[in-house]
Amino acid sequence: MHERYIHSAILFSGIYAIIASDYIVYLLLSIAYLLNLEKTLKFYKLDYSLFIFNERLISILFLFAFIIGMYKLYGYSRIADKDLKKVFTLKTYYNYFRENLALKDQERPVA
Repeated sequence: MHERYIHSAILFSGIYAIIASDYIVYLLLSIAYLLNLEKTLKFYKLDYSLFIFNERLISILFLFAFIIGMYKLYGYSRIADKDLKKVFTLKTYYNYFRENLALKDQERPVA
């Protein structure tokens, strides 16, 4: 993956990691990014025939980070949707207004 495409993912996964104290996506992206840049730039003059510099391994790391990140993002939204469905149903509104109107009718003095 080209570096310019991953910068925003690292930025937002870093913010998410700090807020949610969940670092797995950030670590996967950081490791994949480091291996990708080192494979390209060859700064440390290592043996680049090693398995960790294999393009498929780096791509799989990016893929796992993407899948786990999407699962966490949409997994939380599914939980929120279930909670909202419990709260915002017609029956819930009916019971809420019936109870509040019944209380108001009981509290009113009869003239």
